[in-house]
Amino acid sequence: MDQTQKIYDKTNAKVEKEKSELFEKGFSDKWQLLKQSNFEPDRATDREHAMQYILPEQTNKVENLHDELEYFTEQMYREISRIVNDNTQVQMLSL
Repeated sequence: MDQTQKIYDKTNAKVEKEKSELFEKGFSDKWQLLKQSNFEPDRATDREHAMQYILPEQTNKVENLHDELEYFTEQMYREISRIVNDNTQVQMLSL
């Protein structure tokens, strides 16, 4: 899981940096906006609004990595909890 976290952190930082650089350069086709998006061109200078739409494919890949990381984290938590509970029960039975 540590490797997945590193990949996510590195990829997220790279995409966020690229999005910021594109935003600073101003509205252009390089933002790769989806035609069906709810992007409002008159709000192109609104950083918070624009960052939601810039580089949608790369952003989606980062979100998928995040989801995968959360899944692995949850699975590890459940497995560790199960093992701890099993060991606790075994110890209590041996008393």
